[in-house]
Amino acid sequence: YAELAKKTYQLSIDKSPNNPRYPYEYARKLHSEFNDPVAAIKLLKDALAIDPNYQEPNDYLNFLYKNYPE
Repeated sequence: YAELAKKTYQLSIDKSPNNPRYPYEYARKLHSEFNDPVAAIKLLKDALAIDPNYQEPNDYLNFLYKNYPE
């Protein structure tokens, strides 16, 4: 079901490209469930590009940078 979950998250982003919540939630899932911090960082940056004042993606991005410095 992992691939179906990824497709579903991506579909939500595609259907609502101006909603930063979807890339943020997908980033959290990519990190916590799929151990993919690189993809998570990209999505967090996407969420912040939509809304630079959205605090949760900024906090999570800082967390990832501290724990994955490479």
